[in-house]
Amino acid sequence: MSEWPLGVNAEEARSLADAARAAGVRHAVVLQGLHSPDVRFVADLLAEGGLGRLESAVLVADGDPFGGSAIPSDQAWTLDPAAGASIVSIMAGHFLATLERITGPLASVSARLPLLHEQVTVAGSGERRRNGTPGHVLLHGRLADEATVSVAVHGGNRPDEVGFFLKLACERGTLIAVPRRPGMYMHWTDWNITVNGEPVAVPAAYRTVPEAVPAGPALRIAELYRDFAQALTEDRPACPDFDEATRYHRLLATIERSAANGAQESAVMRR
Repeated sequence: MSEWPLGVNAEEARSLADAARAAGVRHAVVLQGLHSPDVRFVADLLAEGGLGRLESAVLVADGDPFGGSAIPSDQAWTLDPAAGASIVSIMAGHFLATLERITGPLASVSARLPLLHEQVTVAGSGERRRNGTPGHVLLHGRLADEATVSVAVHGGNRPDEVGFFLKLACERGTLIAVPRRPGMYMHWTDWNITVNGEPVAVPAAYRTVPEAVPAGPALRIAELYRDFAQALTEDRPACPDFDEATRYHRLLATIERSAANGAQESAVMRR
């Protein structure tokens, strides 16, 4: 089992997936948003069709502590783009994997990756470091059925962050989700969900781990561990495994390519 991201880039992720396959072992990646009861419930709600066809998805999310004018000392190494750890790979990687669990995969993307702070202060020491990583992720995309997706991941050092805001505009209604605890990442926390302005509770059946597991980040990790254990018992691939992680890495590479050349890029055939 590997933490996310699986590698520093899509090529390294692919080589790890190939090595795991050659070794004949099961493999999994910690993209815990895919196992969130809230995420699975919203995905099923859309799939059941009661709200009609999804027409537009909008996600605004905080990506701190990446992308600001200061960075914690233990994360100063991430200022080097060669390290493969940034607001793109870590934060956008988690958020987009979680979003695609609901909407399905992106078919095309047009992206911008603004770098607002070329020099960053290391918290505690006051040292100034050169920064080569973006501060924000701005993305417009299209799903296979032509629904639109807009994503903005804001880096920074601001206090009292919101966390995230997700809006799914469908033919016959609008679903909105925000964190139950403000400031929490969407793949970590429990959600407050409304449909057409009315609160909607996630059925208890979506929780598959013991009640002793506390809500929040621990619950999502426990759900992921449970699925991996079940995959081993049933001799099936885990979700997500290294192959699926490679697909997400390739999506991030597509986003970086779009931002570099200023053009819309196809996101299909990501395997």
